[in-house]
Amino acid sequence: MAQGKRRPQGAGSLTLRGRSWVMRWRERCIDQTGRVRQVMRQESLGPISKKRAEQQLRERLGESESRIVSDATFAELVKLWDRTVLPMYKHSTQRGHRQILKKHLLPEFGTVPLQQVERKDIQVFLTDKFQQGYSPHTVHHYRNVLSGIFRYAVEWDYLDHNPANGNDGH
Repeated sequence: MAQGKRRPQGAGSLTLRGRSWVMRWRERCIDQTGRVRQVMRQESLGPISKKRAEQQLRERLGESESRIVSDATFAELVKLWDRTVLPMYKHSTQRGHRQILKKHLLPEFGTVPLQQVERKDIQVFLTDKFQQGYSPHTVHHYRNVLSGIFRYAVEWDYLDHNPANGNDGH
């Protein structure tokens, strides 16, 4: 009995469903506890040629090989940061950071997936605060808290870069 040829681990797959190609692959993701795990992804490519479908699968595999994806929101990251990092600060700093988070940062960014927070979003937020009458010093402090949180997102592999770097808030 002839055995079928097995695909190498991590090669992904293409399936023709009707006239549409569907690609499946595994991505390394960080779950809510901060653990890296493999997640099966699937995307319908539509009625394209097999050659084009294979090319898109190769591109997707190349992207997923070089990074770890996180579906976590800003609020989920803050929860982990609050539990693991914030206790290292002195009590008055903890209280100030929690107040900034509760009143300003979580209402603005809480439900946003980390991968979708961009520098322009942060700059717009900081400019809005400045235009609302907050002092440049206060706005700069908001940016520092955001940058500190995103620094850990990079360190913990939730993000490739810190989107709060390079914004002065002035």
